[in-house]
Amino acid sequence: MIIAVEGMDGCGKSTVAKAIAQKFGYDYRAFPNKLFFDMDDMQYKKLCNKVYGLEDSYAKAWFFGFGNIIATKNIGDGVVIDRHFLSNYFWNGTNESEPLYKTLLQLIGKPDLTIVLYAGNSERMRRIAKRDPNDYDLKDPEKMVLGYDKMIDFAKKYSLPFIVLNTEKFDLKKTINICESLVSKVQTLDRNETIQFCSIVNSRLKQSNKEPYSKYL
Repeated sequence: MIIAVEGMDGCGKSTVAKAIAQKFGYDYRAFPNKLFFDMDDMQYKKLCNKVYGLEDSYAKAWFFGFGNIIATKNIGDGVVIDRHFLSNYFWNGTNESEPLYKTLLQLIGKPDLTIVLYAGNSERMRRIAKRDPNDYDLKDPEKMVLGYDKMIDFAKKYSLPFIVLNTEKFDLKKTINICESLVSKVQTLDRNETIQFCSIVNSRLKQSNKEPYSKYL
């Protein structure tokens, strides 16, 4: 089983993804390119900056697409991927590179469930500052962008089973419990049943949350 945890920086992806992996005995995977090339944080950041400096949307999409491929290899009983297709597409997807993402989905398949964790700009920046007051992301204007609309449009277009969860509405423990319950349910369903289940859950969450969260569903 492949579970993807997506969202903007500061929404709680890594914490939730690690908790899900521990709960179900799945392998937790993040930054697969970094691991594949055996780089430390500084080396990988330097490489990513070099890739982001390219003016070729295909090259950027393929570089991180390679990571998407690596992350889905040798999954055993299951994996939880911290940032996957939706994150790649948000940062690197363009009309020009769109066919590449379609090809990637055909090559490695769709995750069994994608959990999109939502948090607004002010809350995300508060969390990042709490984590590290000197975090570079606090000074990066790109990190202030809300990319949920682009992520969810992609998920809908390619029929990825996904659920959006507003992490501002729940504390961390409750958020993790909800996500674990979602994974437990999906384990009992086939693909069509999962898509139907996600549609029902998203509809109920939309009715129970206020703007700006609901506009992304």
